[in-house]
Amino acid sequence: MARTRYHQPVSPASLNPVVTGSRGRLRFESFSGCCGVYARMDVLPGGLDGEISGHGTTNVDVNPPLREALARVGGIEPLHVAVGPDDLTVSTLDGSVVERKVPLPGRWLRGFAEVHVLTAGFEPRAEIAAAEAAAFLRRLPAAGDRSVLWAVPAGRTLRLTSRPVPGAVCLAGAGRLAALRGVLRHARSLRVYGPAVRAGSPAVPSTWELDAGVFRVSLTLSPEPYRGFSGEGAPGLADAVARGGGSRLVAEARRLTTALAA
Repeated sequence: MARTRYHQPVSPASLNPVVTGSRGRLRFESFSGCCGVYARMDVLPGGLDGEISGHGTTNVDVNPPLREALARVGGIEPLHVAVGPDDLTVSTLDGSVVERKVPLPGRWLRGFAEVHVLTAGFEPRAEIAAAEAAAFLRRLPAAGDRSVLWAVPAGRTLRLTSRPVPGAVCLAGAGRLAALRGVLRHARSLRVYGPAVRAGSPAVPSTWELDAGVFRVSLTLSPEPYRGFSGEGAPGLADAVARGGGSRLVAEARRLTTALAA
């Protein structure tokens, strides 16, 4: 995700995922190169063979050696991950790779704050089984499509429409969901979250989450492909503050700044 750009970037892409250990789960977070997609993977207790001995957040670099090591892991080969305050160590049958802590990009800090504010008001809108989710994702437009569509629950699946209706979920730049196809074989269901909409509503962000039981992968999409959560293309932060989200924004910014600067 960090290497993927869905719109013209304003600066070089960052390949530095944020890793958090907390409450029996391991969380990885990243933005796309254009900051218009926020990706998150939560590995839950059932997917962890080990312990989380402390709570904290770090931001590590991802270099070619680590990507190559991960690409070689297959089948039932072991993968050991150790996350510390200063580095992340990945060990495979071929050896270990250590990635050091790096500063969090300013764009990502702004993006985390805005995503937190925007998604705080989201509610579950639909849930479909893995088979229906696979069929739905296959029907989506190509990656370069920038149209704004709306997904409406229809029986056991979702149907697409060009106009917002009550109960619909905004799907802007539908090709951006293609990243979920890589984990479909593990999924049990697809859950969709978003704000309430009505006829004539403008484009809004939405979250699409694949649940695999022991882990969950979600993508939160900006209202249009040219909008970045870090502020490019839309006054999202200012709007959130005006709606009363300023306190949540400040709290999230403080949490990330404190954790990553420690």
